[in-house]
Amino acid sequence: SEEEHDSNSNNSSNDDVPRLIFSNIRWLDHIVDTSALTMTFVECLTVLASSSSSCERTRQILLDAISTLPDILNDFSTLVISSNDDGDGANGEEEQSSILATLQHLRVEDPSLLIPCLDAVGSLPLTDSQFEDVTRDALEALANVERWALPALTTFLMNNCPQGSSSLADEVIEEIRKLPLGKENYDDDYAMDNSPNCGGRNDSEAVMIESLSRGFAHRSDLTSALLKAIKETTPGNHFPADIWLLACVATANHHKAKVKSIIRSKANNGGFTSQLLRQSLSGNGTALTSLFSTSLCEIADGLLRSSDNAACELGVTLYEILFQEFKDSMQRSDVISSLVTHICSGVGVKEAEVDAAMRVFSCIIDKGDDGPRALRSFNPLLLGMLEFLHQMTTSQVRRLFLLLFAAGGDKNDEMTSGLGASGVGGACDDIQIVIEKNLSHGKIANKRIG
Repeated sequence: SEEEHDSNSNNSSNDDVPRLIFSNIRWLDHIVDTSALTMTFVECLTVLASSSSSCERTRQILLDAISTLPDILNDFSTLVISSNDDGDGANGEEEQSSILATLQHLRVEDPSLLIPCLDAVGSLPLTDSQFEDVTRDALEALANVERWALPALTTFLMNNCPQGSSSLADEVIEEIRKLPLGKENYDDDYAMDNSPNCGGRNDSEAVMIESLSRGFAHRSDLTSALLKAIKETTPGNHFPADIWLLACVATANHHKAKVKSIIRSKANNGGFTSQLLRQSLSGNGTALTSLFSTSLCEIADGLLRSSDNAACELGVTLYEILFQEFKDSMQRSDVISSLVTHICSGVGVKEAEVDAAMRVFSCIIDKGDDGPRALRSFNPLLLGMLEFLHQMTTSQVRRLFLLLFAAGGDKNDEMTSGLGASGVGGACDDIQIVIEKNLSHGKIANKRIG
């Protein structure tokens, strides 16, 4: 047993040796020949990569080496600067280019190394032209990257795309607009992939959307490029991603007004249609969770209040999608509350706005048995609209009663739902009381309601 203990201790020590070497290299006070050390380090990367796929220990050493590279090159950058002063800067830039080429080769040969390579490149002291080359290389990878790597790649592009290059910003936006959401855009086998490098589909896409939202909030050049590209796109040529990318932009308060204006304009000229909205959002509720309260609800609210028929109809579709895709009770409560506000907000409410909100409820009810059942738990909110019957037209009152009876269900629903007297049956009783009360009222207007 002592021999086994000694053997395990020796193996553990051997495993720690490369890591100890990298750790000491990181914290050296002085390096006599930084250039030689750097190029030797790059040669080691190439050698390690050749056998990393067949040996887990070698792969771990390779990952440690890649993460150490930026610390070495931060010292190397001092050499490049001094070489520039002496007129030998071209040699330093050539060596930096060699390092970039090595990292590019590593991630091409082994796609699972994409994230560590991107982390290393993002920390390197590169020139503007080198950053442009790196950005274009990342754009090429974006077209074929697996889903699990999308968050890291989009974050890299948003953070490291050189500012001041409008043409490159346009290229980045063009590729990002092609990004799909949803499993139908990838191999079916991906859903079954349990690789350590791969998270769930929705998790990866949710993180990607959060990174894009943060990027657009602080990169005004990329935001302007996106808004300009969408404005100039003709009807029928929009990407589904245009919808949720605009929602990403609208998470920043200083962009909300511009986004709402573009969406209304695109709705009116036929660029944004209900079909495009469904292609963009349907089936992607989990991935779009971060956008629900920060932008999507506000966009739907603005569209439904619009005096333009096309924009208002797009709002109806968006509210319907929000209710269907976001199934959390708090999220659905927000949607219902917003619709009730459209209907009952008082003097100055446009008749068209109330009709549009009623149509959303009708669309939900029409989803077979699932629609009324989904609304049933929100009966207290729905019954609150009975207090505002006097400000509705006859057709709106009729539609409201049909909605409430559909959501109220019957006694059989009460027995199976467990809501009790204050739930299903209680809701229908409350409606019946309101009807009888208005029928017995002396005023003609109230009798008409009854």
